[in-house]
Amino acid sequence: MKDCSRTPTDKYYVSLTVAGTKKTFEKTGKQAGIDLGIKEAVILSDGTIYKNIKAFKSLEKKLAYEQRQLAKKQKGSNSRQRQRKKVALLHERIANMRKDFISKITTEIVKNHDILCAEDLAVANLIKNHNLAKSLADVSLGRIRTELKYKCAWHDRVYIEIDRFYPSSKTCSGCGWIKQDLTLADRSWTCQSCGAHHDRDINAAKNILAEGLKIMSGCGTQSEGKPKQVEASSLEESVKPDKPKG
Repeated sequence: MKDCSRTPTDKYYVSLTVAGTKKTFEKTGKQAGIDLGIKEAVILSDGTIYKNIKAFKSLEKKLAYEQRQLAKKQKGSNSRQRQRKKVALLHERIANMRKDFISKITTEIVKNHDILCAEDLAVANLIKNHNLAKSLADVSLGRIRTELKYKCAWHDRVYIEIDRFYPSSKTCSGCGWIKQDLTLADRSWTCQSCGAHHDRDINAAKNILAEGLKIMSGCGTQSEGKPKQVEASSLEESVKPDKPKG
């Protein structure tokens, strides 16, 4: 036995180390660029969209109500302990919904592609934006990236991150013209050079793929050095189950 822990909802988690044979997904010959967002959690360059399930938002009102009830309970009382467990169960439910969603979509994406390219997002800096913090925490972009990296390493896929400052949304994936005045409110736009009409996110994913493939060939812009294979063992700690709050 490697580790054992107990949650605030009286559930036990045990980690075991066992010997086994590593199984990997079959090669597909496919590649994809990945654009991460809030309303749509993941957008692929082929137009595939995985919408954010908004685990926290779906239970936000109920959680707020139960937390108010907890604040009214007398400290040290049995009723307070029962109420604490209600709150912990809601946190656990939210965490499990989010974890299940991310696990399923990242497995599907990795299974269906040999090469994945994504932006090196500074998630911690994004969360500093108070207008976006709650939504960003709900979609958990950091965990999506971590699971993609981990599963790519495990299944011998190639995962490449491009520089976070590359103008993927502003660049026309058809001709390379850059729309300098593109704003966050613009969900689609038309290239003034070639006339192509773009969905903002799908266009960004196409550009991310193209830039990632350039990096593979020795060109392009990458945040840190040359492309390298991520070891699965180095990411195991990052994909442990979320511990419910109590």
